[in-house]
Amino acid sequence: MSGAGGRVASAPPPPRAVAIDPNALLDAIESYTSKSSSPKQPPSTSTPDSNFDPIDFLNQHYTTESALLTDLPRLRKAASHRIATLNTSVSDAIQRQSERGTTSLDDVTRARTTISNLHTRIQVIQSKAEQSERTVRTITGDMKRLDRAKRHLQHTITTLKRLHMLASAVDQLEVCATLRPIPRFSEAAHLIDAV
Repeated sequence: MSGAGGRVASAPPPPRAVAIDPNALLDAIESYTSKSSSPKQPPSTSTPDSNFDPIDFLNQHYTTESALLTDLPRLRKAASHRIATLNTSVSDAIQRQSERGTTSLDDVTRARTTISNLHTRIQVIQSKAEQSERTVRTITGDMKRLDRAKRHLQHTITTLKRLHMLASAVDQLEVCATLRPIPRFSEAAHLIDAV
């Protein structure tokens, strides 16, 4: 074809292959696939976007097949690195969950042991309380018996004092009545009232 200046129009030069960052490409793929996952659906069960066409996606990012083939080893390496990172993250999460499970089991075992010890202590305290109650009953019974004995003793002492006073009065009455030459009957009369 000839142009206005008599020149032949040439085909546009082939586009130069632009190196695409493989991580940016993986992020773009991830953003396409994550758009379709609903908020209620966990990421592990999300389905790829039904409108996502991988061939169109690659054509948008790579203009020629040779550019794609040139970047393929770097893309594979980036994908392998990302998979290894995800595997490490999953492994760490599983390890933490396992440790939590072990910790929970240890906590339950400690709680059971503590409850068992508490139950034993309660039984010991209850036994001591029952023993103390028996001791208090014994002491109370002893105190009641001692109180009765004290009242009897006081009554006996009072009776003995009166008996002593009576014996003394009888002796004095005998002395007053038997005095010679003159018995003292007036003193004897008072002593009879006392007797």
